[in-house]
Amino acid sequence: MAKEVSATKRDRWIDRIFEFFGMHIPYGRKDKLHIAPRFFKILGILGISFVVFFIFLFEYSTSPRFCKSCHIMEPYYKAWETSKHNFVPCVDCHYPPNLKDTLWLKYQAVSQVVKYVTKTYSSKPYAEIEDASCLRSGCHERRLLEGKVTFKRGIIFDHRPHLQDLRRGKQLRCTSCHSQIVVGNHMEVTEGTCFLCHFKGMKQGRVELAIGGCPSCHLPPEQDIKFMGITFNHKEFVGKRHVMCQKCHLDAIQGEGKAIKERCFNCHNQPERIAQFDNIEFMHKNHASERNIECSRCHEEIMHKVKTAVAPLEYDCSVCHESKHQPQKLIYAGVGGKGVDPMPDPMFLAQVDCVGCHIMPKGTVEEAGFKGLTYNASEISCISCHGKEIKGVLEGWKQMVEEKMKTLKKKLEQSERLTKNIPRENPDYRQIYRMLNDARVNYNLVYYGKGYAHNAMYSDALLTKGIQNVEEAMKLISKNKSLSTSMSER
Repeated sequence: MAKEVSATKRDRWIDRIFEFFGMHIPYGRKDKLHIAPRFFKILGILGISFVVFFIFLFEYSTSPRFCKSCHIMEPYYKAWETSKHNFVPCVDCHYPPNLKDTLWLKYQAVSQVVKYVTKTYSSKPYAEIEDASCLRSGCHERRLLEGKVTFKRGIIFDHRPHLQDLRRGKQLRCTSCHSQIVVGNHMEVTEGTCFLCHFKGMKQGRVELAIGGCPSCHLPPEQDIKFMGITFNHKEFVGKRHVMCQKCHLDAIQGEGKAIKERCFNCHNQPERIAQFDNIEFMHKNHASERNIECSRCHEEIMHKVKTAVAPLEYDCSVCHESKHQPQKLIYAGVGGKGVDPMPDPMFLAQVDCVGCHIMPKGTVEEAGFKGLTYNASEISCISCHGKEIKGVLEGWKQMVEEKMKTLKKKLEQSERLTKNIPRENPDYRQIYRMLNDARVNYNLVYYGKGYAHNAMYSDALLTKGIQNVEEAMKLISKNKSLSTSMSER
């Protein structure tokens, strides 16, 4: 009886709920379902409420305040709040203008909310902004038509060639230059990108050049400049005499802008992706042109500062004495020659540096104050490490190498005189020229690198190969000489 009473009470409770919504649930075969007009009114109110709530949620989710509700977005929100774009909603930039992409990105945004709730999100969010968002109506749609504009410090810039033409064979995007690689600056121009593009690979020793030249970005100052008590005007030198900027402003480029392979692992962990590192065209197309990745994520920074040295002589020696010991370095490492496999000196493999052999000071203490001090190599350094039994070995290497150098030099001079009579259109001319050129390279490397001291075995191999090249070239020269003689007799 108790179960029947509770079931009756439960049924009455359920019936009252359905009756409130305008529905009568039938009991038994003779009873029928009844739906009152109130049911449809309530259903309509619920439907409208759901639509209103959905619209409110959609609008609220596209407001900057919704972005701020996630703590990892706080720095980006504050940067936006103090930027020139603080009157532009986030979605106007982060969602493309067309509806299809907007819906897709909205789905991605919802998935980010799910990641945030489930705590599977990244602490460094990343977003791609399409050029269409920047160039949409009411924003920067006329930017490409404005021509040249003045950037800070009088730097001249034109958007049209940068966005419509290929730069270094690569397609730039708005975010290539306008990005947020500095915390607190939202979509500011990052000069590092400009420097990387204009200066990478353009610094060769003491020669510092820029794509487009210095005047393409900034003209020389027009006013008089006072420096160290001297009045100076750029127009007289740059405008009239066309003096290069680098004559005075040396070391204006600092850094090489190398792309470091280890940086790839910040985003990728698949070996097949990392394997594409040396494919420069592929890397730039997929990262800079298609994915809007900032250049600084892969490349080291290049700095561009105009230095006016107060102490003009305090430069590194390499400013004037460039690559003075390059031949010695190459031959010591066993590379740089033609036709011979790498053959590092055993001392090089043991990581013995220059100071291991160059221990004898040249000149007196009085001369050192005026001429400087140079340390020469000596057999004493060999004996101090290897013992007295090595005495005389260095002199033996010197005699061996110098004898072969004399032989090769004599053969080179003879063959080079004979090649003057061979016309360039001769089918053997290119081969003769290549073999003699390789022999000359080997001779110069041994001669200027002092091969007998820095790598005697490698020097011997280079000279032997050089002699072989000259002898083969001489055979071709003789063949062409006899051919020309027989032709003249006919």
